[in-house]
Amino acid sequence: MNQLLHIYLAGIVVLVIAILINLLAQKLGIITWYGFLENITRHGFSQTIISKWPHLIFLLIIYPLILGAAAYYFIKILK
Repeated sequence: MNQLLHIYLAGIVVLVIAILINLLAQKLGIITWYGFLENITRHGFSQTIISKWPHLIFLLIIYPLILGAAAYYFIKILK
């Protein structure tokens, strides 16, 4: 049961960090996954990839790295 609680709490930490990252991204003018997928529906996959590639660096590298680090360090703190 203790391990399940740790997993749940790590999920909460990741969720809170994700919300904060999304708010920061919005302030910096970086599109989030929702905006990226909306762009695909409006302009097509290829056009979105070409026009929004800098945002993809954030979405595919920086965003998961921050979320993974948050979960990793939270679980490390619990041990």
